[in-house]
Amino acid sequence: MFSVGTPIQEIEREMIIATLKKTGGNKTHAAELLKISLKTLHNKLQVYRGKKTGF
Repeated sequence: MFSVGTPIQEIEREMIIATLKKTGGNKTHAAELLKISLKTLHNKLQVYRGKKTGF
């Protein structure tokens, strides 16, 4: 469980990681469970890996 004051981005990241673990790394299934597009999932994973720069 997350404590009050935890940044939304941190909660989102942890939920994505947990969902990927639950799906055995299946990104398509994880995106479906999270109700986001596969493209959105890929974009978020790139950000978490530090490969994407912000404007």
